[in-house]
Amino acid sequence: MFFRVLKRTFWIFYDNFFKGVLINFLFFLLLLFVFIIFFVRFAKYELTFFLLSLIWHCISPGIIYYLLKIATFKENKGLFKEIFNGIKKYFLHGFAIFIINLSFFLIFFLAYNFYRQLHNLKILSLILTGISIWIAFVFLLMQIYLIPILVLDEKKRIFVSYKKALIMFLSAPFSSIFCLILISYFLLLLYPVLGIIYGSQIPLVSAIASLFPIFLMPFLTFIVIMLLQINSTLLIYEKHNIMPDLKEEWENKNMSNFFRPWENK
Repeated sequence: MFFRVLKRTFWIFYDNFFKGVLINFLFFLLLLFVFIIFFVRFAKYELTFFLLSLIWHCISPGIIYYLLKIATFKENKGLFKEIFNGIKKYFLHGFAIFIINLSFFLIFFLAYNFYRQLHNLKILSLILTGISIWIAFVFLLMQIYLIPILVLDEKKRIFVSYKKALIMFLSAPFSSIFCLILISYFLLLLYPVLGIIYGSQIPLVSAIASLFPIFLMPFLTFIVIMLLQINSTLLIYEKHNIMPDLKEEWENKNMSNFFRPWENK
């Protein structure tokens, strides 16, 4: 399923290249502005992370709303009008998800630190620490599906979206994990992982490879991440006949469509 997600993501982005780059660039400028002001100028590192996460949760549902229309051939208005309508429609829901996610990870860190300090009960400490890490990992994987599910739900039920996101992860665990790894790569999160593994002696080739996506951020990173989320969700919906199968439209393309995109094959 992961390779089907990749193929759909590629063709949707390719067929809507200029729209995708434009949306990504504007979103990137917004994030960059916040980063420069709060991280670089004022050195408010925790606040920077807080604000970037808040922007993602509040703005990305509106963009995903528009990208879902493209992916399902339901686009009927202008680009900015669709996105603005989506942001207006899901802004508060995105903020609520941000609060829930923030609360979860605060509780996780408190529980994790508490379990690690159970020095007199080492076995129990290891078990509880392992369980808390596993729960946090599953919760992180659920984020792949959460916002697309919310946007596709006509009743916009937040807690139902969390439940569905968990079910979707359980129905496609390997695809979800590979998607999370790819998203982490795009967000430069593999570099600190290399730092944990190698310390200060990170191999040059590995360091360059892990930091390469920084050059992609202005042009495609955030749109590709959202498309990965959308296609992961749509494929599971199609598998269970909840949505019409779009395999023929997005997965039957080949290299001739790459060089002659006006042809549908």
